[in-house]
Amino acid sequence: MQGRGPETGEEGRPLVSVVLPVHDGEKYLAAAMQSILRQTYRHLELIVIDDGSTDSSAAIAASFGDPRVVLVRNERNLGLVPTLNKGLDLARGELVARMDADDVADPRRIEAQVTRFLGDPGLVARGTAMQYIDAAGRVLDSPRRLALRPAVVRWRLLRGTCVYHPTLMLHRARAGTDARYSPEFVHAEDYELLLRLSRWHDLDNLPEPLLSQRLHEQSVSTRFREEQVTSAARALVAHVRDRYGFEFDAEQAKVLLEPRRYFDEASGETASPVGLLAELERRFLAIERGISSDDRSAVRRDVAFFLWKLAAIAMGDWTGGACLGRRAATLAACASGLLRRPRAALAALTWR
Repeated sequence: MQGRGPETGEEGRPLVSVVLPVHDGEKYLAAAMQSILRQTYRHLELIVIDDGSTDSSAAIAASFGDPRVVLVRNERNLGLVPTLNKGLDLARGELVARMDADDVADPRRIEAQVTRFLGDPGLVARGTAMQYIDAAGRVLDSPRRLALRPAVVRWRLLRGTCVYHPTLMLHRARAGTDARYSPEFVHAEDYELLLRLSRWHDLDNLPEPLLSQRLHEQSVSTRFREEQVTSAARALVAHVRDRYGFEFDAEQAKVLLEPRRYFDEASGETASPVGLLAELERRFLAIERGISSDDRSAVRRDVAFFLWKLAAIAMGDWTGGACLGRRAATLAACASGLLRRPRAALAALTWR
């Protein structure tokens, strides 16, 4: 281990620990580290954990002369979950931020997140909007329809992650023992953490795109997609059972997470996602009786968006696609659901 930043900083400003795991990430590591060390918010430590790399990742991290850099080396490759938990154990900061070795943070990211944490004492975790870049750093696109406000985040998590893990900042004291990653959900450990946190705590996002996520062939979502979806489905099943008292199986959860699967021959007798989502909405609103009218409208709009999306998938490759009977039944169910909420249906069409 090397480097330790100063224990004190700006008066009243919390120390932020940025945890950056890396395994054979020499190509982009320097850019990722520089983007953190150039933050407008200076009172931070950058914990770089080299997870048994066989390339020059450790040497690159060690070459930075900034005393805020803490370099830790795993003698062998432990994997992401143990490495992230090790970073949490080492972190001294009141706030812990995630960073990946191939991404680039906007210079204002940490300051913006800290400022919002200081202004919201009930918040336990906050992400930001982001944009996608390619291997050369060129901007490709941005995810749309970001979930804003805690109740909306809780709802949107039932359809997949809506707080982007590379942008996450966590308040450790408020999170308590929930601030750990579970080894039972490999490749979806971030999603399971967010679901678990959302049971008892508020999570939110900043609408500004404050991180550039690099897309390339070695990313987890590309190399381990099926394992990732399987783990995410198990996490969703457990969460819905524990919080909403609703039992459904992993195959049904996969269809909620990836609606296109419903029209695969392998989906078998899986129940329609239209009915599943309707039941989830009913149970969610029963528990969240005190949410604002704006949040309630956002949930209805999101359901309408899902129905539009599912209908579009059902229409795709109509003549040559599989499960024609299922496609026709799905179109009818989506049309019925949209007609029952015309305002939300129209709003979903222009939702960005």
